[in-house]
Amino acid sequence: MKKNEENDLPWGTSQAWWGILSLLGLAILFNVIVSALVGSGIIRLPAPITVGIITALLYGAIFIVVYYLTKAHLDKLAFSKFSFLPALGYAILFFIAIFVFEILWASFLRLVGVQPPDSASPIVEIFGTSILGFIVVFLVTVVIAPIVEEIFFRSFLYQAFRKRYGVTLGILISALIFALFHFGFLTGLPVFLAIGILLGYIFERYKSVYPAIMLHSINNLFFFIILLVSV
Repeated sequence: MKKNEENDLPWGTSQAWWGILSLLGLAILFNVIVSALVGSGIIRLPAPITVGIITALLYGAIFIVVYYLTKAHLDKLAFSKFSFLPALGYAILFFIAIFVFEILWASFLRLVGVQPPDSASPIVEIFGTSILGFIVVFLVTVVIAPIVEEIFFRSFLYQAFRKRYGVTLGILISALIFALFHFGFLTGLPVFLAIGILLGYIFERYKSVYPAIMLHSINNLFFFIILLVSV
């Protein structure tokens, strides 16, 4: 994307902050609804199906927010062609870097007497350990989440912040917001910040959201495999 095309972006930081507030509201609403419905017997569906439907609706609402705040300019969301094999190489390299950083960070936390965050237990508590539960977790974390989240955090937020503050600050701001919406535990914030920075970098390098989706999906697939073998 050339400089004049960046300036032609039909949304800016004002819409980006409204998007962040909307996402915060939707996240709170999601947690309230899940807490109220799961295990209550109100909906006579297996818990994984119930949570899966609510999650799909959440991500659908996020996409609608993006559609509205970008003034329906979906063509500006960086659905661009890219060189697949080089991008895949970067995605795998960055995934390895993320994995190594996670190990080093967990080791540092243990060294200073802090228990590393357990991101698997909340997933198991919500979706359970049935085959159906794991299928829903796979669809949500490996397929749906990478697509919608990269459209929101990179195509929408990052491009708005890049337009105002430039590439470096744009990547850092969007990565920090990404991390704040993901970490769940203060000790996990640096890991998600690093992930967000690498996702922003690969988006910027290829001027396309697809490589970022690919890296996000690979990272979540690894988490899913770890979850699968740990229960």
